[in-house]
Amino acid sequence: MKRQVYRSWGQITALAASWGLFLLVSLLSFGGADGTLAQRDHVGTVLYAVIVVGSLVALWRTFRLGVVVDEGGLRLRSLGRDEWIPWSSVVSISCENVDSRFGIPIYGPLIEVAPGPEDEPGNIPMSAMASYRRSTAQARTDALASRIAEADR
Repeated sequence: MKRQVYRSWGQITALAASWGLFLLVSLLSFGGADGTLAQRDHVGTVLYAVIVVGSLVALWRTFRLGVVVDEGGLRLRSLGRDEWIPWSSVVSISCENVDSRFGIPIYGPLIEVAPGPEDEPGNIPMSAMASYRRSTAQARTDALASRIAEADR
């Protein structure tokens, strides 16, 4: 089974632009005659250095956002923690309304997972594979369901 990555490029673009802006402002605050280095403002220098490092990490995590589908299962990559869902714990998959923005429904795959030893059974929306068009979301859901069928063989 070939590894496939699904990404929400609109979300990635918006987040990358905002993190890039933080990075740019922080870097520009270091230099020049009025910069924190020239004024020997140690607190400002440390603060901007922390913002630079945080922005770089956030940019790196932003470009990793998405859902990775491979022979072992699904990996949901987010800005925080990644989540791994093995194929064996997937009970069902369906195309549902997973979110709405400005009153417009967003459709996408909804994964029902079996409960673990201490977990409750739950539904996990795959927002990286979502779309405003139900037909597009249904096609992605069908592709994901076929991947589950391949993994069961």
